[in-house]
Amino acid sequence: MCTLLVLVLLFFLPLLSPAADQSSSSSKQSLYPSYTVNGYVSTRYVYRTAELPGQRVTDQDAFGDLRFDVSSPQERSAEFHFFGTARSDLDGNQGSSTFHPFEDAADTHRSRSSGYIYEAHLDLNDPLPKVTQFRLGRQAGTRDEPVFFDGIAVDVGGEKLNLTLYGGAAVHFYEIDSRW
Repeated sequence: MCTLLVLVLLFFLPLLSPAADQSSSSSKQSLYPSYTVNGYVSTRYVYRTAELPGQRVTDQDAFGDLRFDVSSPQERSAEFHFFGTARSDLDGNQGSSTFHPFEDAADTHRSRSSGYIYEAHLDLNDPLPKVTQFRLGRQAGTRDEPVFFDGIAVDVGGEKLNLTLYGGAAVHFYEIDSRW
């Protein structure tokens, strides 16, 4: 995951910076940066405890979210979007054959840590006539469909009609025994 992120940043960030205009004088410097990065990082530590007859039960988990969007405010020709989450069961209470009052669906994973990449896509805006946007990578349906997929989506059309064409493989985050 980290390797993919580094490759995307190294190879696609130059696409986001607008080309220098050779005819403009140095006094006409742009007020806008060549690209902007917006987003957030969120981390949480959760400690829970309960008293059962004859024993005290505890649970410790860590959660993290990372969201960032890279765009060029002047050109708007390309954008990159990323959203991923991670969690770790710090105390390892994952026994599927015993009762644990704080168990949840994340305790069913084979490892104590898990993560999901919900979005990681490059968007090219207005790359061709009648093509308003071309997206490549992991993405969700653009018309509020609850579908995540790895592939491409192309918005074509004009003022009166806009059509989105999808192609790729569906992503199933929460299926039992999902294999990548």
